[in-house]
Amino acid sequence: MSSNVNRQADASISVSYDGGNEYVLLGLKGRMVYETSDEFSQDLSALVQKKKKYIINVDELTKIDSTGLGVLIVFAKNVQDSGGQVAFVVAQEFLQNIFKIAKFDYVFPVASTVDQAKQALRDGYQSQINLMSY
Repeated sequence: MSSNVNRQADASISVSYDGGNEYVLLGLKGRMVYETSDEFSQDLSALVQKKKKYIINVDELTKIDSTGLGVLIVFAKNVQDSGGQVAFVVAQEFLQNIFKIAKFDYVFPVASTVDQAKQALRDGYQSQINLMSY
């Protein structure tokens, strides 16, 4: 099952399910910046389900700023509050650098592929920093 949430031509989220609904795969596309942050935030909030494992692929983002990173953190906190988990797929070098500077890899599994992200969630990834204090 898959669907798309698309409010602006330059910002969208694709949603699909994998592993018999064990994983919710979210593909973020376009620009995740201040101008699109409200839309991304609303769309992501509507997707939170209890005890689900989310894998967020950011490789089709062309730009992300601090507001966009904040939207991802709020989403991850909401998922954690519902008993779920979040992992990120970040293969593009410029995005890897942004995620490292923001220390996302201290809090979340950050992988190069969807399969690596699934494995990190299966293995019970232990963060170096508590999400609630991040």
